[in-house]
Amino acid sequence: MAARFDQTPDDVRHRAGGKHRVTPGVRAHAEGDADYPEQLLMAAGFGAYGAVENVRERRENRRRNLTFFADGIEESGDSGYRGAVDFENGDGDGEVRVNRVTDDV
Repeated sequence: MAARFDQTPDDVRHRAGGKHRVTPGVRAHAEGDADYPEQLLMAAGFGAYGAVENVRERRENRRRNLTFFADGIEESGDSGYRGAVDFENGDGDGEVRVNRVTDDV
Protein backbone atom coordinates (compact mmCIF):
# COMPACT_ATOMS: atom_id res chain seq x y z
CA MET A 1 0.00 0.00 0.00
CA ALA A 2 1.25 3.45 -0.84
CA ALA A 3 2.11 5.93 1.89
CA ARG A 4 -0.41 8.64 2.63
CA PHE A 5 0.50 12.02 1.16
CA ASP A 6 -0.89 15.00 3.04
CA GLN A 7 0.59 18.35 2.06
CA THR A 8 -0.86 21.75 2.83
CA PRO A 9 0.31 25.24 1.92
CA ASP A 10 0.96 25.84 5.63
CA ASP A 11 3.38 22.89 5.67
CA VAL A 12 5.25 24.41 2.74
CA ARG A 13 5.31 27.83 4.45
CA HIS A 14 6.61 26.27 7.67
CA ARG A 15 9.55 24.68 5.83
CA ALA A 16 10.22 27.93 3.96
CA GLY A 17 10.23 29.80 7.28
CA GLY A 18 12.79 27.30 8.58
CA LYS A 19 15.08 28.25 5.71
CA HIS A 20 14.70 31.93 6.55
CA ARG A 21 15.39 31.25 10.25
CA VAL A 22 18.71 29.55 9.40
CA THR A 23 20.01 32.22 7.04
CA PRO A 24 21.02 34.91 9.61
CA GLY A 25 23.18 32.40 11.50
CA VAL A 26 24.97 31.38 8.31
CA ARG A 27 25.59 35.02 7.41
CA ALA A 28 26.93 35.76 10.91
CA HIS A 29 29.21 32.72 10.70
CA ALA A 30 30.47 33.99 7.33
CA GLU A 31 31.69 37.23 8.89
CA GLY A 32 33.61 35.60 11.75
CA ASP A 33 36.03 37.66 13.85
CA ALA A 34 37.25 40.53 11.66
CA ASP A 35 40.10 41.37 14.05
CA TYR A 36 41.64 37.89 14.04
CA PRO A 37 44.31 38.48 11.34
CA GLU A 38 45.53 41.64 13.09
CA GLN A 39 45.56 39.89 16.47
CA LEU A 40 47.57 37.05 14.94
CA LEU A 41 50.04 39.51 13.44
CA MET A 42 50.45 41.33 16.76
CA ALA A 43 50.96 38.05 18.64
CA ALA A 44 53.32 36.39 16.15
CA GLY A 45 55.17 39.46 14.90
CA PHE A 46 55.88 40.69 11.41
CA GLY A 47 57.75 37.51 10.56
CA ALA A 48 54.35 35.84 10.27
CA TYR A 49 53.11 38.37 7.70
CA GLY A 50 52.94 35.76 4.90
CA ALA A 51 50.90 33.41 7.05
CA VAL A 52 48.60 36.26 8.08
CA GLU A 53 48.02 37.13 4.41
CA ASN A 54 47.06 33.49 3.78
CA VAL A 55 44.66 33.66 6.73
CA ARG A 56 43.10 36.83 5.30
CA GLU A 57 42.67 35.20 1.88
CA ARG A 58 41.14 32.04 3.34
CA ARG A 59 38.79 34.08 5.51
CA GLU A 60 37.66 36.14 2.51
CA ASN A 61 37.03 32.97 0.50
CA ARG A 62 35.09 31.53 3.43
CA ARG A 63 33.02 34.70 3.74
CA ARG A 64 32.26 34.73 0.03
CA ASN A 65 31.33 31.02 -0.07
CA LEU A 66 29.16 31.09 3.05
CA THR A 67 27.40 34.22 1.79
CA PHE A 68 26.69 32.44 -1.51
CA PHE A 69 25.40 29.44 0.48
CA ALA A 70 23.17 31.71 2.61
CA ASP A 71 21.79 33.34 -0.55
CA GLY A 72 20.86 29.88 -1.84
CA ILE A 73 19.12 28.96 1.41
CA GLU A 74 17.21 32.24 1.38
CA GLU A 75 16.17 31.75 -2.26
CA SER A 76 14.97 28.25 -1.39
CA GLY A 77 12.80 29.73 1.37
CA ASP A 78 11.47 32.39 -0.99
CA SER A 79 10.59 29.67 -3.50
CA GLY A 80 8.73 27.81 -0.76
CA TYR A 81 6.63 30.86 0.06
CA ARG A 82 5.87 31.42 -3.64
CA GLY A 83 5.06 27.73 -4.03
CA ALA A 84 2.62 27.81 -1.12
CA VAL A 85 0.77 30.75 -2.67
CA ASP A 86 0.70 29.02 -6.07
CA PHE A 87 -0.49 25.83 -4.37
CA GLU A 88 -3.39 27.67 -2.72
CA ASN A 89 -4.33 29.66 -5.80
CA GLY A 90 -4.02 26.69 -8.14
CA ASP A 91 -6.11 24.43 -5.94
CA GLY A 92 -8.64 27.14 -5.15
CA ASP A 93 -9.08 28.21 -8.76
CA GLY A 94 -9.39 24.65 -9.97
CA GLU A 95 -6.32 24.99 -12.20
CA VAL A 96 -4.82 21.91 -10.61
CA ARG A 97 -7.03 18.93 -9.98
CA VAL A 98 -5.28 17.62 -6.84
CA ASN A 99 -7.17 16.90 -3.66
CA ARG A 100 -5.64 18.40 -0.53
CA VAL A 101 -5.89 15.07 1.32
CA THR A 102 -6.28 11.70 -0.36
CA ASP A 103 -5.74 8.04 0.37
CA ASP A 104 -5.21 7.38 -3.34
CA VAL A 105 -1.78 7.91 -4.80
